[in-house]
Amino acid sequence: MQLGYDAASIVCDVLSNQLDDGYILFHDASHSEVAKPQFNDPSFGDAEEGSATMSTSPSVQDPSSTGGTIDHAHLVTSDETILTQCTCGLSAAEFIFSSLTIGAGEALTLTLVTLTITGYPIE
Repeated sequence: MQLGYDAASIVCDVLSNQLDDGYILFHDASHSEVAKPQFNDPSFGDAEEGSATMSTSPSVQDPSSTGGTIDHAHLVTSDETILTQCTCGLSAAEFIFSSLTIGAGEALTLTLVTLTITGYPIE
């Protein structure tokens, strides 16, 4: 099954609405917390063609990270429900960083997160 753009936008909106006041939990390879920036409410704008961009006003950050080397992430609702697991890396990953190492006590600020559900033109 392939979702059309409108259906992909609906699914994206439902998912992104669940993240209002939720957070991204970045883990190291042993599943220990590295950082936990909290989403705003609303967390994302309305989806268009299956993509929604994170709200960054105010900034989305963990002002005092636990620290470590980021390996993967979970998108988590405000009631602690894990919705997804995401890859993290320096390239070719769902979360791309300039450095995967975060120092203990350092701030981690997210500047751009786009949530995308792949949609296709329906003929």
